[in-house]
Amino acid sequence: MKSALTAIILGALAIPALAQMSPLGLWRNVDDKTGEAKAEIRITEAGGTLQGRIEKRLTKDAKPGDLCDECSDDRKGAPLLGLEIIRGARKAEGKEVWEGGKILDPENGRNYTLRIIDKERNKMSRFQVKKVAVLGAGVMGAQIAAHLVNVKVPVVLFDLPAKEGPKSSIVLKAIEGLKKLKPAPLGVIEDVSLIQAANYEEHMDVLKECDLIIEAIAERMDWKTDLYHKIAPFIAEGGRWWS
Repeated sequence: MKSALTAIILGALAIPALAQMSPLGLWRNVDDKTGEAKAEIRITEAGGTLQGRIEKRLTKDAKPGDLCDECSDDRKGAPLLGLEIIRGARKAEGKEVWEGGKILDPENGRNYTLRIIDKERNKMSRFQVKKVAVLGAGVMGAQIAAHLVNVKVPVVLFDLPAKEGPKSSIVLKAIEGLKKLKPAPLGVIEDVSLIQAANYEEHMDVLKECDLIIEAIAERMDWKTDLYHKIAPFIAEGGRWWS
């Protein structure tokens, strides 16, 4: 069996094919939050197109007769065991990337854009981070921003638009708070000027300037999913996403 395959639903889903020269084979799907193995997925290729089916279900509550009740296409009511969840991905010309396909999340019936990256062949490439967007100006998000500017990486710190006053006042308050924290997250207090305040109403286009986007909002999957769909059109080509 191949290395663990972790499916993180981001709207535009990337699956790293760890230590592989090809995504083909049997993979284990692991819940990124709990580390629990959920299923074994068999990925095959036909006519240059990838297909992935659930070969074995591993969750404790899995039953042989479980159906995809949440599916809305031709897979609605189909047995989860053997269900085709990956469709249509093809290898990009000149790249070690499979893209253009869809991956189904049987738990909610949604289809997400699929991108599979062969890390083994790409591991020598150097990814340069010149500007980062951090989504969420709470305690975690603000301090992630602080650590980034400690190494002189400019940050755009996002949060919801404020209902009163300047639209980015939630972020502006968080930035001011960084100056007062003890122990100080900022190595040099003046580096706080490298943090740009932004909100989801006025500054979405700024995301296109960022090499890396880090999501740090509350652990509510419905909030996260809504945010992922909102920002997906603004992610730069070649940009990376961390959650």
